[in-house]
Amino acid sequence: MLRDGRRLGYGEIGDPEGMPIFYFHGFPGSRLEIALMPPFLEGHPFRVIAPDRPGYGLSDFKAKRTIGQWPEDVLELAEQLGLERFAVLGLSGGGPYALACARKIPHRLTSAVVVSGMGQVEDPGTLERMFWLNRFGLILAGKSVFFSNTLFALAATMIRHFPEKIIAHILKRVPASDRKVLTKDVQQTLIQSFQEAVKNGFRGPAQDVILYSRPWDFRLADIEMEVDLFYGEEDPIVPSALGRRLEKSIPCCRARFFPQEGHFSLLLNQRQIILERLGFR
Repeated sequence: MLRDGRRLGYGEIGDPEGMPIFYFHGFPGSRLEIALMPPFLEGHPFRVIAPDRPGYGLSDFKAKRTIGQWPEDVLELAEQLGLERFAVLGLSGGGPYALACARKIPHRLTSAVVVSGMGQVEDPGTLERMFWLNRFGLILAGKSVFFSNTLFALAATMIRHFPEKIIAHILKRVPASDRKVLTKDVQQTLIQSFQEAVKNGFRGPAQDVILYSRPWDFRLADIEMEVDLFYGEEDPIVPSALGRRLEKSIPCCRARFFPQEGHFSLLLNQRQIILERLGFR
């Protein structure tokens, strides 16, 4: 329970004495996404803590929230868990939230890593290689809250009742590198994570789409700590053009782009270098 009375749900895996990593889930994921992490962290002492963003899973909705307010929730959870310093890892839709932590609480972070992370979308050119439906949703959210909510209410219904169709839609559009890692077990984990995201309604994920689509409430140019970015050039979910724009905007940034990686393959195939940037040697 947070000081303002909201519940903040989270999941945790790994060694309670291991290096703490706050994992920020994708869109429209949830804390259950951490079930994908053991192969990535195999052989390393780790403690992964994955909070549900407001309105997702076990976390209460917060009206009028911003991306830049997220570090406040993270700090409260860290204090309750007795953690002084920790790394943050933002995957896909969790990317902006890792960047917000790099901007607002750098003194508490050991590292800030973004993998296939959503970027700012003011430049339409950055969205050219994105799935047309995702691109349409972002553009719509930037223009109308009502229509964005209506669209995601329909999407939430699909996620609840026809999750296999969502996965089939993804599989048809991602590159071979992604299809190789999207095994039946991984697909089932994604289904469970998606369904958990909307189990209490669509407002949390719909709010995220609106926040992604509009100017963020913090300046990337004000990030003072080093940030690591990883993108796959074949990614049709979060195109690498978004990562290149982030690279230009963040003063102390180390960005890597991988020609033969997609959205899902990047985390596993580039495991070692990502682990190094998280602090594992």
